[in-house]
Amino acid sequence: MIPRWLSEGKKLGGLVSGGYFIDIGIPEDYYRFAEDVKRGEVNLW
Repeated sequence: MIPRWLSEGKKLGGLVSGGYFIDIGIPEDYYRFAEDVKRGEVNLW
């Protein structure tokens, strides 16, 4: 999609963050996230 958006003149942006990030759309990563929460490695609030 990105090449199409660029060809349409749409602006794209990003964000650099030093915080916790995980793609929970991948089942293995979702379970890893759940374990990280249980261990207190992730602050949800």
